[in-house]
Amino acid sequence: MSEVTLAFPQPIWSDLNSWLEDPNEVAGILTGRVIDDDQGVTVLIRTVERAAASAYEVQRPDGLTLRSSGWVPAVRRGAANQEMAIFVHTHPGGYPHFSTWDDRVDDDLVEAFIDLTGARLYGSLVLAGGHDPGYAARLRRKDGPALEVTSIRVVGDRLTIYRLDGDTLGADQTHDRQVRALGEVGQRVLSGLRVGVVGAGGTGSPILEQLVWVGVGEIVVIDDDQITRSTVARGYGSGLADVGRPKVEVAFDLAGRIGLGTNLRPICGNLRTESVANELRHCDIVFCCVDGHGARVVLNRWAYWHLAPVIDVAVLVSSTDDLITGIDGRLTWLSPGAACLLCRGRIDLQMAHVEHLDPQERRRLAEQGYVPELEEPQPSVVTYTSLIASLAATELLHRLFGLAPAEPTEILLQLHGRSIRLNRRASREECFCGTPASWGQGVAQPYLDLTWTS
Repeated sequence: MSEVTLAFPQPIWSDLNSWLEDPNEVAGILTGRVIDDDQGVTVLIRTVERAAASAYEVQRPDGLTLRSSGWVPAVRRGAANQEMAIFVHTHPGGYPHFSTWDDRVDDDLVEAFIDLTGARLYGSLVLAGGHDPGYAARLRRKDGPALEVTSIRVVGDRLTIYRLDGDTLGADQTHDRQVRALGEVGQRVLSGLRVGVVGAGGTGSPILEQLVWVGVGEIVVIDDDQITRSTVARGYGSGLADVGRPKVEVAFDLAGRIGLGTNLRPICGNLRTESVANELRHCDIVFCCVDGHGARVVLNRWAYWHLAPVIDVAVLVSSTDDLITGIDGRLTWLSPGAACLLCRGRIDLQMAHVEHLDPQERRRLAEQGYVPELEEPQPSVVTYTSLIASLAATELLHRLFGLAPAEPTEILLQLHGRSIRLNRRASREECFCGTPASWGQGVAQPYLDLTWTS
């Protein structure tokens, strides 16, 4: 069964769950952008609107009847922004399932919603319970069967995944000791997680291997480079016999040898190509493990447009006369509400521009002094890249299961001084990272508001 996901920014999700404080059933409309293709369906929620009190004909703890004024204006506003609409209501103190009355309401609304929005889908969501809410959600096409929503993704300082498909883990003992730490629900979340890893080198390959070991269900790995003799000394899963092979093929073989069922999709390409970046479109989280600035520009905006966090990973080993003078690592959490890499000054836009140029054009302009040459490869030691990679994979578990405070959005490590610093910075005024209207745009064109190489 294909994954069907509703993705929420934390402020909208918190607002929505506050409706359960009302002892009577409450209804309203969500609108969002849709990504619907052969890889699955993801709906990126952009607005929420609760029906006004005057819009109810009937409103009780066990039922409601809503006038068209309670949903038509919100649906039309979504349509104006090319968004589908989802009818949402609560079952306060009840159970997260669709009643026979809910089925009839969906039958009555599906055609009207689709006609008003021009979207291919209509959606419905039930929130139930009180202190420990439960959820049920489904999508419907105008003339097709219902698509059960398999997961809800909530992004902010944490990444929260609610699995709605009811699958059980079975009797496999591979992750028995991990289940003792994270619980069966936690392991089921990992088994349904879709993760992107951009860069399969010194930090990307150990992150990828650890994701396979913990039981992540699907990994999309993107890299356009090949194994060289120098990369063997810091890349996981490769040996000298692999020199000349694409890094993503080696990663695919590694996942196969481990054999824990992770579906690894290797994409041999450059993230600065739009079709390659589009391969991440259904991911729940992405690790940025690149050396340059061009791919960081893409992922810096991707996290906000796709309502899915990016963990940006960086390692810098400084040396003079072949002696190490500094070892610095950085992990930055990028998600709606967190300051982006531009606001933090972590991206050199001039170098990003240079990386986007055709190699021949770049050399010509560099010779004329119009652009700088690309930097020489930085020093690298496998123990340091592995350490930062392990911290990055651990940060996913911390954010996913609430195992550490979520307020800091960046970790800075000075390994030579054995020090760790945490920070949280505010977004610049009017930057997309702090502007909710900019979030959840999905694959809208121009994609990510960027100019692409092809």
